[in-house]
Amino acid sequence: MQAFLAQPGGTPALSDWDPPTAEPALAPVRAAALNPVDLAIGAGGFPFRPLSAGDVLGFEGVAQTGPDTHVYFSAPAPPFGSFAERVDLSGAETVELPAGVDPVAGAALGVPGIAAFLALTKAGRMQAGERVLVLGGTGSVGRLTVQLARALGAAEVAATTRGAGSAIERAGGRPVHATTADEMSTGLAGLEPFDVVVDTLWGDYAGAAVEHTARYGRFAQVGNSAGARGEIAAPDFRNRGISFIGHSNFLAASAERTAAYAEVAALLANGELEVRPDVRPLAELPQAWADAAAGRGGGKLVVCP
Repeated sequence: MQAFLAQPGGTPALSDWDPPTAEPALAPVRAAALNPVDLAIGAGGFPFRPLSAGDVLGFEGVAQTGPDTHVYFSAPAPPFGSFAERVDLSGAETVELPAGVDPVAGAALGVPGIAAFLALTKAGRMQAGERVLVLGGTGSVGRLTVQLARALGAAEVAATTRGAGSAIERAGGRPVHATTADEMSTGLAGLEPFDVVVDTLWGDYAGAAVEHTARYGRFAQVGNSAGARGEIAAPDFRNRGISFIGHSNFLAASAERTAAYAEVAALLANGELEVRPDVRPLAELPQAWADAAAGRGGGKLVVCP
């Protein structure tokens, strides 16, 4: 079968691969998502999923298990991965897709949907009627966080963007232009403080966002695409009792991840969430991987073997 194989310290390659398990026992992969974590795993420095040379890359995807049955899967036991024509599901976390969710959408929803849901409900402890600010509202996690906050009953959702805000508006959010942290602060001026902040940026944006966080607000830290270091004035959060909670999907329990995926998949099936992935054949994955590694990636990428 064709598979995209890890070469720690080198460049992954799409190659013919002989699996250690007989192919009739393997499930056909219908869609697999490319995430930033895949690049970290491929580089060989990711402690939660160490791979050896020749193992299949790809952390998550959707496989077919029956004539009309598909499952979302993540973390299949090496040497298997999602970037292959077939996968062994025996060591993976799996959730059956609800009726009406196609494999491509199910794969695109996975990692960012789980992160968005747990950041809001576990780290952020969001309650209906609260106000939510999303730092990085146009990334994969940010777009789903805006939609989820609305679906979970947020009174208002604002989200930062460096470009047009149409996607945020379509999701029911208020776009806040933020090419810099100062521009974000200007855009937030006059708005009521936010009860929950979901941050995928960090850098200079975190300190600026704290100034617009309500007393006893919760700051869920998910990513740092704007920089791993940022400065926050201690009185700004201490005197308002603001809590900072880090979120990583890998630190959640397996049951929490699968339950989160089931929740967001049900919302997707009901039309309350939307994903718009860029779909490519498996043969184009090497170039897409190189583009993502060089920072040239566009939207959420899903490959179909």
